Amino acid sequence: MIGLRRALIALGAGAFALGLAAIPVVLTSNHVRPRGLALAMFLAIGWSFTSVGLVLWWKRPQNPAGMLMSAVGLTWLVSSLSASSNGYLIFIGLAFGALPYGLLGLMLLSFPDGRLHTRLEWAVAIGAVLDVTILQWAPLFFLQFAHTSDCRRCQANPLLISDDSSLFHLLQKVNTGLAVILIAALIVALVKRWRSYRPRERPALAPVLWTGGAALAALAAAFTAALSGLNQASGGSAVSDIALLLVPYAFLGGMLRSRFTRAGAVSELVASLNAAPEHRRGLRDALADAFGDPSLVLAYWLPERGHYVDADGHQVELPDRGGDRAWPRRGVRRPPRRPRPRYAPRRTGSRGSAGSVERRGAPRC
Repeated sequence: MIGLRRALIALGAGAFALGLAAIPVVLTSNHVRPRGLALAMFLAIGWSFTSVGLVLWWKRPQNPAGMLMSAVGLTWLVSSLSASSNGYLIFIGLAFGALPYGLLGLMLLSFPDGRLHTRLEWAVAIGAVLDVTILQWAPLFFLQFAHTSDCRRCQANPLLISDDSSLFHLLQKVNTGLAVILIAALIVALVKRWRSYRPRERPALAPVLWTGGAALAALAAAFTAALSGLNQASGGSAVSDIALLLVPYAFLGGMLRSRFTRAGAVSELVASLNAAPEHRRGLRDALADAFGDPSLVLAYWLPERGHYVDADGHQVELPDRGGDRAWPRRGVRRPPRRPRPRYAPRRTGSRGSAGSVERRGAPRC
């Protein structure tokens, strides 16, 4: 756990440094308007996802939700480099521009137990990885930054293969069209997941699923408007950013309210007990984390002594009923006896030899 704590501190320091580095980049940009609002959204979304994700990662290291949320924040901060006028920084920022949304989709698909359960979820996850990496990067090699309408004073693309605007727009439409299809499929998967939950589990999960789904739906609407030639992409992007800003806090609220529901807590408890020996925790620590009670005490009943003991063998006194501490008291039921067979078997042959078994009253051949 010490190594994990150091790694999380390093990631937090890196996220803070990336945010500070984004301030002069955005404020001196010649193609981002308005600069102050853009900077505020960059820092708010990036630092919110990273800070909440690191807390979840520390509290529940077996669940990948914290790691994915931290990755969303870090990649979002790196994507702010696209506001620069330097060709290399613009390329890096645009290359990271779609990664936060792909990671957000994976986080929603694996919520709350950190696993993908259906073929649809696996198909959406694989398609999202392909769309935010290869299909996002391929058009950049055919885009000359200085030839775009909003970046006239930007430096040339240092990794340009060919200044082919028609090929760039074709690849960009393929990328955007696949993104719209994947977002629609993801929303379908989330609706199916929602319907599979019990009514008492839905209130705690609703804020996470609906805020994340709303952010992606607004982004899909902006993409659809861009594909149809409408000038509404900026408005849709603003709505998507606002919904995206609410996701980490909704996620944290859902965790504090239900501990990721009983099914998620049980699955993480099993994963914790089945972990590698160097990462495995004691049974008391695993149960305390699953129940969300660090003061939990695990006691064992010794019938020969007539009292409870802890894992070290020390006697444990149970608290009084009606106090601020509670303890379950359930008797152990004996398994029911098996009914006797109607015909008792009778073994024939000498003792010690392999004899045959016949049933009394059974017909003989």
